[in-house]
Amino acid sequence: MKLYGTQILFTNGNYIGALSADVTTVDKTYKQLPYKNQALSISVNNSSILVSASFNGKGSLLLWDGYSDGWNNMLETSSPIYALTSYMSGWIYISKGDVYYTDCLS
Repeated sequence: MKLYGTQILFTNGNYIGALSADVTTVDKTYKQLPYKNQALSISVNNSSILVSASFNGKGSLLLWDGYSDGWNNMLETSSPIYALTSYMSGWIYISKGDVYYTDCLS
């Protein structure tokens, strides 16, 4: 769960869910992930949201600006990423014992 503006975002299967900051409204299907992707982790950095997902034994990193209809960028990884943390202007994650940094733009 990560705070984004006035909402708390959380992973929910094939969706990002949203909970209002006053905890009165829940939207379990706030933003749908690409077909058959299952959300594993979510992290917020400034105005960007990064979701790690699993698809057919591989991983995906999905970048979203919080308002666009589609995803701003998608990167495939060789294995699913179970944890993300924001760092500087991007994110750090671990895959197969190696530490990576990404801004998810390239």
